[in-house]
Amino acid sequence: MLKHVNFLLLALCSNALLFSQIATSIGTSDAGQLQLTITNNSNKTVTAYIWSRQETLSPPAGSGSPVSSEHQFDTVGSHLKPVLPGESRVAGTSVDPKATLALIAAIFEDGSTFGDAEGVQKILHHRAAVLAALKSILPILQKSPDADFTSEALQKQLADARDALAAKMSEAILAGAVKGEYIALFGNIKREAKMYPDPQERLHYQQALIKATQEHEEALEQSKPPLNP
Repeated sequence: MLKHVNFLLLALCSNALLFSQIATSIGTSDAGQLQLTITNNSNKTVTAYIWSRQETLSPPAGSGSPVSSEHQFDTVGSHLKPVLPGESRVAGTSVDPKATLALIAAIFEDGSTFGDAEGVQKILHHRAAVLAALKSILPILQKSPDADFTSEALQKQLADARDALAAKMSEAILAGAVKGEYIALFGNIKREAKMYPDPQERLHYQQALIKATQEHEEALEQSKPPLNP
């Protein structure tokens, strides 16, 4: 019996240590919004996390009925900054003062995880969808590096590739992740046309865009835990 009690206490202590790796707190911002703050108490960098929000918004902002949503934050291969050891970060907000905000799960740089296993899988599935999108984009751009990316033919080729890949996704949220990468790409190409009217300058930008896409793809392929898209 004593051994059983000692084992139970050890298990409880281990769980307490695990969940102390990331602390959460609820407060109010200067603008009056409810906000969820996470603090990385570990000695490892947090590269991604997923959080949930349950809120009720009155018209015209909402229907007046409770709404639940989940939101992901992933820094791998992006310009977003990870949560460093000892750092605190506002993870989410709500204008509903009675909303429920909670951290679901997180992934550390070394591939270890925190929180709900299903939440971790959602992050990994989202990463896999983004990687699949990049793998469909890159060959099209690399095939015609000297072409005008704003041309109707290339734009149609990209749009067709987007629709074909999105249709293969098993969930709407993953199809959304695919479309999101293409939306970002089309936005960059549109900005390029306005910022670089000179063909030589535009070509230089297009080469930089190809390189950035390739680096994002490589970062996801090397991320931990490994992906199996």
